[in-house]
Amino acid sequence: MVLVRGEAPYPVQTPFGTRYQMVPVEIDEVILKKIADITGGAYFRATNNRTLQDIYDRIDKMEKTKIEITSFKNAQELFAPWLLIGFGLILFELFTSKTILRKLP
Repeated sequence: MVLVRGEAPYPVQTPFGTRYQMVPVEIDEVILKKIADITGGAYFRATNNRTLQDIYDRIDKMEKTKIEITSFKNAQELFAPWLLIGFGLILFELFTSKTILRKLP
């Protein structure tokens, strides 16, 4: 078993907020490469920013799958009863202002 040793940033809570501290990590590259081969994937390891950019470029050149998303929203209009109640109240106000609640000169 070949382990690659290195360091990776790990978030640590401090009284001043979250800070990143470099912690030692061990990566079993042999197993990761076997998993990639078995699943038909690819194993990438970035050791610096340039290598990471090269990995992104390789991933961008890989086959892309178009995903079609169809979503349906079941909408129901709920304003009609309130509209009728409001219209009824306006008619009631007009009727009562001309009869029962009319202003006397």
